[in-house]
Amino acid sequence: RDYRSSADHGDAAGRNPFRIGYVTDVEGNLPFFRSFVERSSVLDLVESDPRTGQFELRLRDDLCHFVFGGDAVDRGAGDIRLCRALVSLKRRYPDRVHLLVGNRDLNKLRFSAELGGDDLERGVDEIPPPHWDPHAPTLREYLETRAGERGRGESAEDLDGRVERLHYMLRHTLGCPDTFEFRRREVAVLRGLASETDTMPPAIPSDLVTDEEVVDSFLHEACHPEGSLRQYLDHACVVAIIGNTLFAHGAVDKDTARFVPRRDTKFCNPPSRPPPGKICHKVREWAEEMNA
Repeated sequence: RDYRSSADHGDAAGRNPFRIGYVTDVEGNLPFFRSFVERSSVLDLVESDPRTGQFELRLRDDLCHFVFGGDAVDRGAGDIRLCRALVSLKRRYPDRVHLLVGNRDLNKLRFSAELGGDDLERGVDEIPPPHWDPHAPTLREYLETRAGERGRGESAEDLDGRVERLHYMLRHTLGCPDTFEFRRREVAVLRGLASETDTMPPAIPSDLVTDEEVVDSFLHEACHPEGSLRQYLDHACVVAIIGNTLFAHGAVDKDTARFVPRRDTKFCNPPSRPPPGKICHKVREWAEEMNA
């Protein structure tokens, strides 16, 4: 959506008009995002490489602000290209473009640990299922199901490795079972091995972009300093304030307003409300603390 508003910037009239473009939860769906830009009075989209679908964004004029509300990735074949375009826009308009972190962006930080050497050396039964979903299978249950589907007489230990652990994470702990194949397609498109205009299906053959190459892409984009999602997170914030409007991914309610979590807060289901790291009574102070 685009909004027309004004904010007190201390000018002679006391108010400066501006326009805000806002969209959230694109989740790698480039056709949806392109449709949004076509209707926007804030953004323009310029194709930089039609063959691979890469593009550049521009603000239309000096009165424009743009807020991306988070969740850039997971449910389309455009994760990498969308993150690159958003980061490029933020770098060119640092004070008027605001990128917010969403749960689907932040939870990919798990890859650096759970697909790393130490965790891969842990046995199948040492990997706990997601504590937030009592119906999710354990890693062993998932691998045994996969072995049965393949029908090759394999054990859970035979299948265990980076590829199947990533499949398990995406399907049963991150809520995006199709993302592995979306990434295979985007890698193929960026390499010039498939056309951006190709319909889905057909699927990209695994000999064109291998399973291991897909895992490498996830790790690079989320964890390497030059990775697209890593750079998105580096340029993003938790809270943005424009004029008298506060933007955050999800919601700000009576339990979260003013509350700044401790630095050592763990991702878990606590039996009671954890103590705050700090309580802020002013909105801008709270925003600064959350973004620190």
